[in-house]
Amino acid sequence: MEKQFLMKKILILSFVFIGFVAKAQLPEDSVIMTVAGKQISLAEFEFIAKKNNEVDFSNEKALKEYSELFKNFKLKVAEAESLDIDKLRKFITELSGYEAQLRMSYLTDNKGEEEVIRVLYDRAKEYLELSQIVIPILSPQYLAKDTVEPYKQAMQVYERIKNGADFDQVGKELYDEYLNCRRNSNDANKACFQAIYEDIPCFQILQKLKVFEEKAYSMKVGEVSLPIRSAEGYHLIKIKDRKKYPELHRVLYIGLAFKNDSITRTKEEVQKLADEVYQKALAGEDFSLLAQKYSSDKSNNTGMLPPVKPGELMKPLEEIVYTLSTPGEVSKPYMTEYGCHIFKLVEIIPNPSFEDEKEKMRTTIRRDDHNFDLFKTFDERLKKEYNYTFYPEAYAELEKLAEDYFPSSNEFFNKAVDMKQTVAVINGIEFPQSELAYYMNRFPYSTKPYAGDFMKEVYDLFVRDIVTTLEKENMVVKHPEIPYLLQEYRDGMLLFEISNLMVWSHPVEEQATLEKNWIKELNEKYPVKINRKLLKKLKTTKK
Repeated sequence: MEKQFLMKKILILSFVFIGFVAKAQLPEDSVIMTVAGKQISLAEFEFIAKKNNEVDFSNEKALKEYSELFKNFKLKVAEAESLDIDKLRKFITELSGYEAQLRMSYLTDNKGEEEVIRVLYDRAKEYLELSQIVIPILSPQYLAKDTVEPYKQAMQVYERIKNGADFDQVGKELYDEYLNCRRNSNDANKACFQAIYEDIPCFQILQKLKVFEEKAYSMKVGEVSLPIRSAEGYHLIKIKDRKKYPELHRVLYIGLAFKNDSITRTKEEVQKLADEVYQKALAGEDFSLLAQKYSSDKSNNTGMLPPVKPGELMKPLEEIVYTLSTPGEVSKPYMTEYGCHIFKLVEIIPNPSFEDEKEKMRTTIRRDDHNFDLFKTFDERLKKEYNYTFYPEAYAELEKLAEDYFPSSNEFFNKAVDMKQTVAVINGIEFPQSELAYYMNRFPYSTKPYAGDFMKEVYDLFVRDIVTTLEKENMVVKHPEIPYLLQEYRDGMLLFEISNLMVWSHPVEEQATLEKNWIKELNEKYPVKINRKLLKKLKTTKK
């Protein structure tokens, strides 16, 4: 998407290196060969040889053999081009996708990203049992003044708990009071004090907003937090327990309910039937068939459950499942208010390794509000390379304006459009307050509802946009191998398509002869000129 505020200052840079893939006429002393009228640079010849670690340049025979292979490779590419394979939509789409992927690989810091993912992976080895009370901030976008009353209310709740009131009891009472207020009020506009209570038996990473997760995982068992603000409102958190995340258990299940279809059974009847089924299972009868015959859950014919994760079953049943340690082991019947339950362990699934999990986590984090952590080391490196300077006084003036107007609003922009103090300097280019205001108005890519949080996040995106644009335009200067990688991939695609057409689609026993005859035809069809003098010089200089 075109960003006009950037374009007027940076667009000129995009023309500096855009011609890197163009085939300008090369000086004669840098052309290793000409194939079908196309010059092949010494640099490309060397790059591919070194990349594939194929050639001993000090060995005359090896160098000669490689140059012959390289020439034949380029002849096949020329033949593919003559058939317009490089103009096919499928070809163009795949090449464009590779180019985008290649360029993106230079716009990340894999080591820094892996460090962030590792922190979250290690955090995921533990899950929390916790409760929370939330005092919502009901506006979808709000200013600092809108947070005052909810914060006071949250602090009042905190003081009650601090003075000895039970956290869960207070949470339930407040939520019940709110529901009763809404039910008993004839006035739809009547203000009811809203508080949400939630008991979370298994809290894990990436389930809630980052600020909530980081606070919860930093707390000790029994601790109650001061109010913390997120996009949802003010949270009070109590940590009940911290537990090691278990290896998942896959089990077969038989549930014997007191009421089965139209038949109601007594506790004694269910217990007796459960004991009979249990003995049959111990005797080696097929547990799945027993489930089909006896289990009250007719929607699950085999009795197989998905891998059991913490918090998915009633706590006593979860504990039973996790005490099973040997595949084939059957649990004793366990009675609850719903009936009797029997489990058979099928397998224990090891928790995924970091290597197995990291790419899935990376994808999730990119869409989560942890993404700034993911890109932080890369952003910081670019800011340093492009001499980023921040001017806090100018930023503070905009923050002051955000006390009365939300930063993405037209009212904010109209007030800030004439503000010309420099808020940042990047690569010697000054960016005034008005351009940051323009960016926040036109590209409000933040879900933060609080004006201050919104402005901070969009400002960070503003800076990232600028340094990334600069990095893209300087990419080939900083990474001169890029055009050769693109050329190699393009030619490799053409080689595959033309080889498949001319040789590989034929019977295996014919392919060697077809290849030999094809190479002969190509050498007769297309002119080839090899710079033997430069090739000899290359051998001499590489000794």
